[in-house]
Amino acid sequence: MEQLSNEGTRSAIYGVRKGRHANNCIFFSWDDAKVHVFNYPDAEYQGFDINGLQDAADYVNESNNDNDKEISEQSASISTSTATATATATATTTNRKRRRQELNAAAGSSNSKNPPKPWIAMFDHLKQFRVQHGSFHVCSTDAEQKPLRRWIAEQRLQYKKYKLGNSKSFMTETKLKMLTDIGYDLESNPRSNLAESEKQGKKWDEMFASLQQYKETNGTVDIIRSVTKESSGDEQTLYNWIAIQRLEYRKLAKSQTSRLTASRIQKLNDAGFSFAKRPAYLKWQDRMDQLHEYKAKHGNLQIPVTDPELGEFVARQRVEHTKYLEGNKCVGMNAARERELSALGFVFCVGKRVPMERGVEDKKTWDERFQDLVSYKAEFLDTLVPQQSGLGEWVHKVRLG
Repeated sequence: MEQLSNEGTRSAIYGVRKGRHANNCIFFSWDDAKVHVFNYPDAEYQGFDINGLQDAADYVNESNNDNDKEISEQSASISTSTATATATATATTTNRKRRRQELNAAAGSSNSKNPPKPWIAMFDHLKQFRVQHGSFHVCSTDAEQKPLRRWIAEQRLQYKKYKLGNSKSFMTETKLKMLTDIGYDLESNPRSNLAESEKQGKKWDEMFASLQQYKETNGTVDIIRSVTKESSGDEQTLYNWIAIQRLEYRKLAKSQTSRLTASRIQKLNDAGFSFAKRPAYLKWQDRMDQLHEYKAKHGNLQIPVTDPELGEFVARQRVEHTKYLEGNKCVGMNAARERELSALGFVFCVGKRVPMERGVEDKKTWDERFQDLVSYKAEFLDTLVPQQSGLGEWVHKVRLG
């Protein structure tokens, strides 16, 4: 037989007639075949592309036929019995059929009950590709994913044969179920799938941009359900979208089909989004109790927004208080809550102070301001005036001396 060079080109399938540790075998990667043929002077092998499985089988079987012939000639020379020669030929045929069945199983023949390991490996590759890119579309210009693209095309071809009742199709019910379970549709048009995937990707990017804008305005990416009841339609839509992201993440954790990709998870994490289920909503008095405990422990209410229990709450109170002072409709702040927080020493305005618009209120005399303070104490029984009001600014300046 022909002696082939050890320096063959890299191929997808290798047929090895004669190797260091194996003869008449087929391998599906160079790394596997290399062990048996590299630097082996008597090696006989040949490489084939991914669609050349049948050619590889014929190449190996040619060696089998030569071996069978030699065995038959040796048997004829040793034994003159016709019965013995017939038995040898029958055994050889049985071996050849068994080898053929093994080759079919490796290629994914319908005769095998479970998909072979090479098919499972490509199937797992397809699932990982879906998680990373958000779709099953493999770009034709992506050389790295060329084997996967060919494998997908082969599955669609085998499925068409399967539907027509072609007994030579390698598609099975087990494979169909596995592909369907991960969301791959063999019936649909690949181009229409790409268009739909691009449409969904554009919509996701728009909602993520809305989430980033919400964070810039409110200091958080988490929307409380009770706030959305009287909020704008955009906030309600964003709240529903956030809930869907958490649902898709739970599907992914359970190895179910999910529209959440690795890149999208990274974007959400970078924005400070938490996929964990939100804790039960606490009532106002519960929050006040938490603030009292924090102050008793730390001596102040300088709570960082990163605090796991109160960070989000204090950030929201400042946002709601600003809306309240501007006369905007809100459900998170009112006069009673403002007084309660002020009495506790809560600071509504942090960082650089923004000068208030000067008007008639700033033209009052010291005596007029003092009388306003007396009236405030008569009504609220204290002099803890919010600093964002004109009287509050005056009280603040008096305290500073």
